[in-house]
Amino acid sequence: MNGRKVAVQNRAVPSEERSGALFLLAGFFLVGGLLGCLLASRVGGGANDSLSSYIKGYLTAVHTGEANSPGIFPVLWENFRYPVACVVLGVTSAGAVMVPIVFAVRGFFLSFAVSSFVCMFGGRGLLMAAGVFLPAGLVVIPCMFLLGILMLRPTGKITMRGCLPAFGVCAGALLLITLYECLLAPKILGLLASVLLQGS
Repeated sequence: MNGRKVAVQNRAVPSEERSGALFLLAGFFLVGGLLGCLLASRVGGGANDSLSSYIKGYLTAVHTGEANSPGIFPVLWENFRYPVACVVLGVTSAGAVMVPIVFAVRGFFLSFAVSSFVCMFGGRGLLMAAGVFLPAGLVVIPCMFLLGILMLRPTGKITMRGCLPAFGVCAGALLLITLYECLLAPKILGLLASVLLQGS
């Protein structure tokens, strides 16, 4: 009987650790997102002419086909930098502090970018923001959470062998979304940009 209780307790500890890490990272991500929304509401909506001109110039270039397809290395950097930062910082002595900060930074910049589109173009801006950020976000953010939860475990419980499956899944998913952004995303964004510019 005692043996059964010990076994149950040993299995419960990792589950509690995962839940605590998930709530911590989600909280930092949410706080960063809220700060991004607040900043975008202050500088968006035409108040910041340089930001508005930049976004409209980008949309025009995408619509007319003047914008070149993104290079493989910039897209790799864009998609891999936050997950890799979670792993690299997670193995340092300050990982418990630095990994949540990475989530806050990611939440801030993502929210700021999406909110800027919405502030300038309304509901149509949300459509364009979804085309620009949603595909990668659906892959990069879950990979960040998976790796971040692994890295927030106590140092003695982090083993390279135990993390290899998660590393492999994340690397494969990030490579697939990179191929999508290099090959298919420019065409889809061109269609969305034409819809957005026609209504502006």
